[in-house]
Amino acid sequence: MAQCILESGAGTSRLFREAGNPTGLKWRDEMADISSPLTLITPTEPQGVRWCSWSNPQGAIDGYRRFIQRDRYQGWEAFGHDPEAYIRHIASRGYATDPNYIIKVKNLFPQARLLLETALNQPISADGSTSQVDQILIDLSSSNELIVYAKAGDFTISSLKSAAKVEVSHFLSRHSTALRIKASPAVKVIAEQDLQMLTTSNSDARWLQFWQCPDGKVVLLGMVNGTPVSAVKSEEIDVFLKFLSSHPGASTVQGANLGSSLDWNQFGHTATVPDPDPDHGHDDHPSHDDGHSSSSASLRPRIQWVDGCRNFSSRNGKPIDAIVLHYTTSRSVDGAISWFKTSTGDKAVSAHYIVGLDGVIFQLVKDSDKAWHCYGFNTSSIGIEHVAQAGDRLTPEQEQASSALLRWLIAEYRISPERIYGHRWNPAEPGGTPCPGSLWRTPEELKNWVKTVVLSGSVAIVPARKALQHSATLARPPVLSDGFDPRGSEEAGMIGPKKSAPMQPGDSYLLVNDRDQDMEAYDHTGALLWKVPCLARGQGVDNQWTQRNSDTPPGLYKLGKVYRDYEKNSNPPCTDIAMGYGWYSFDMIELENQEASNNRAGIMLHGGGSACGWPGAWSPNQNLFPTLGCIRLKNIDLRDKVLPLYEKGTVYIGVFQEA
Repeated sequence: MAQCILESGAGTSRLFREAGNPTGLKWRDEMADISSPLTLITPTEPQGVRWCSWSNPQGAIDGYRRFIQRDRYQGWEAFGHDPEAYIRHIASRGYATDPNYIIKVKNLFPQARLLLETALNQPISADGSTSQVDQILIDLSSSNELIVYAKAGDFTISSLKSAAKVEVSHFLSRHSTALRIKASPAVKVIAEQDLQMLTTSNSDARWLQFWQCPDGKVVLLGMVNGTPVSAVKSEEIDVFLKFLSSHPGASTVQGANLGSSLDWNQFGHTATVPDPDPDHGHDDHPSHDDGHSSSSASLRPRIQWVDGCRNFSSRNGKPIDAIVLHYTTSRSVDGAISWFKTSTGDKAVSAHYIVGLDGVIFQLVKDSDKAWHCYGFNTSSIGIEHVAQAGDRLTPEQEQASSALLRWLIAEYRISPERIYGHRWNPAEPGGTPCPGSLWRTPEELKNWVKTVVLSGSVAIVPARKALQHSATLARPPVLSDGFDPRGSEEAGMIGPKKSAPMQPGDSYLLVNDRDQDMEAYDHTGALLWKVPCLARGQGVDNQWTQRNSDTPPGLYKLGKVYRDYEKNSNPPCTDIAMGYGWYSFDMIELENQEASNNRAGIMLHGGGSACGWPGAWSPNQNLFPTLGCIRLKNIDLRDKVLPLYEKGTVYIGVFQEA
């Protein structure tokens, strides 16, 4: 409503008066069944352009709803409870060119709320709740995060995207008059044999998980590791509220995705294979929850995401404004990761990041969640562990990686360097621990290190290592006068494209490094857009590419035709194509004769993976297995990262293989 007020000039614009168009939507063929085209000359389009025309307000609402369903704005549903976050989300994806658009819309919220209250003849709260809600829908986002919708028929009144039990409980309490609760098809149906084994008596669960039953009802499980220890099945909101309050030791709530499974190990034993954590997802770079894009993306060091840590909780809206540095007390990074994933009860601990002796950075908890690393100071801080035992100093690789991580965090969250503490010097609970050991022996030594190493970037550069170990920072790639070539130190000694890409505004470049097993995306200016896991690896002998089942030949390609299988059927039956190619697949056009010269053909970029089984190959964050020489990404990254670039301009791909 606030957008309509702004863009129609409160109903005075010519576009609104003559076309009934309050949101400035231009005509597209996709609107043909709900709109009519009308050519008008307006102040923003003096040459005239075809606009959508509607004869009634409902048509305009339907048109806006269809427009916002575009892939560009994917994820908007998660902000139904937060109008400002919604506007920030769509603005960050190019909805408006006015740099003050967010502020202008936000300033109109009171007027919009008054109009809606008048129309509905009942108060509307700031979060959108009314007494009209008749059902609650349990759903999952594209990255498997829990979303709870409050709906009136097919219309969404309010929504919540959160894993915090206290927030989910509060949301359900506000809409406790809803007649029923149900789950979307994205939530996995529990098997009958599992349903029969459930118990309702144990309240010692560490986390909770929504499933759906074959009869359509929702079941909420209390979990210890991957094992159900309690359960409730119902359609009534009050039953679930009572169950949530009866598990004081559980702080998070998740939804079972299609790849989830249950482990019926004895209570208290660690599951052999933990079920996927739908709250954390599997992206190499977990995104922030505030909907903004980083202004310092090119400074972000390489970080490996680790699934399975459940020791976290909500920040309850408190911003990140401090960093706490720790040491692990041992030289085993695997031991530290294992402890953060398995520690329970009073000993349950975690940190956001672990920096290994070799400079590899691991992340176990999203920045937007609260890790349990510094008692009394967790809510507003980021925790960084360093693999070391008593008496150790930082290795050169650690120092380089840690300083790069700190530089990025400082810029990303506007943290004052004065707010970087060693554990035993934190302002909330100082003392009581030797942490961070000898890495920094006094507050003054740490303060000087931050000033001379982190802020100045004076740490010595450590040469990149073989295999998956690499330098910690990413240099801005060069933009050459005759084309674009983003290769850096990570590609040193590798075989790659012989040509640079003739990039134009709107084009993008995907750099595939088979040694590091990742893909980096750059825009035409050389700015790093994102980095995700990737395989350009065949099922045959590694480091050669002349056979059908060997690695992807190195060189320069561009994306050709796209096959949109996910859009045709988001929940298909098991077929060879669905398993082998996943949600989306793209033809790759060779630009250096690299396929023909190696007797290859038909190389593609795609998702899926027959080795994942079914429905694993169709899950958003499926495991990556070698292909028959194509390039494989996770399904969710093809949809949310590659496809938007493809629809914006030409996408070039540079493949780098080990010599």
